Amino acid sequence: MQTLLIPFATVLLLAGVAFTLFALRKTIRQFRQSRRAAYYILREESARSAGRWTIVTIVAAAATIALALYASQATPASAPTPTAAATKAVPTVGAAPTHTPKPTDTPSPAPTDTPTLTPTATIAPDVPEVLLTPIPNAATPNPVARFEFLTLASRLDGDLNPVDPGLQFPEGASRVYVFFRASGVNNGARWGIFCYRDGDIFDSFVGLWDDGPAPQTSRAFCAHDGRPGAFELRAYLGTNLQFQVQYSLVGQPPTPAPTAPASPTATP
Repeated sequence: MQTLLIPFATVLLLAGVAFTLFALRKTIRQFRQSRRAAYYILREESARSAGRWTIVTIVAAAATIALALYASQATPASAPTPTAAATKAVPTVGAAPTHTPKPTDTPSPAPTDTPTLTPTATIAPDVPEVLLTPIPNAATPNPVARFEFLTLASRLDGDLNPVDPGLQFPEGASRVYVFFRASGVNNGARWGIFCYRDGDIFDSFVGLWDDGPAPQTSRAFCAHDGRPGAFELRAYLGTNLQFQVQYSLVGQPPTPAPTAPASPTATP
């Protein structure tokens, strides 16, 4: 019997504790209902039920305690760990060992520490110099701030929308407008639009953003003298290039001069 109970002692103890708590809870609940029930018959029935659950609780608690005491006394003592008998080494008679001199260690030169170079932030060489000049009250652009190119135009309608969107415009245009999508740009961030011809800046705008971070369509322009040629526009946030686009002003093809119709040849 002892060997059968020992493996299940823990499970039985947990079950006994759980049942005891359950019986105690039922007892308390019935006692409360015997005082608070709306009708006398319900209070009497709850009082009798509380008495029965009290007996069950006492029996369950006593059985659990008895099982705990029995399991603690019935636990077999651990078997003694056998100790190995020490054997005494018997010296053997023989020739005395000869001592071989150990080689002398030659100290090796200590390695010298090679200094490590700390990388420094580099700026692209084609960033306009004006963007490297500090501006009072300028803020660092938000890492999520973005400019996205939409289109170019040389003319606007009454609602300031592009009339001739594209990348090629007729010579004589005095302005080329750039439309772009701005999102997440914090106020105070420095931004700029730079216009290039043959690698040189001929017009630019640099300022501090004040339109807030909400996604929006913005515009700027490059002022032209009307001469035809190939051009490039670059947009920056801080010193980070956001986009660049190539466009051109082209001359109008010459209008062919009208030719006189040939005279009919007389037939004899």
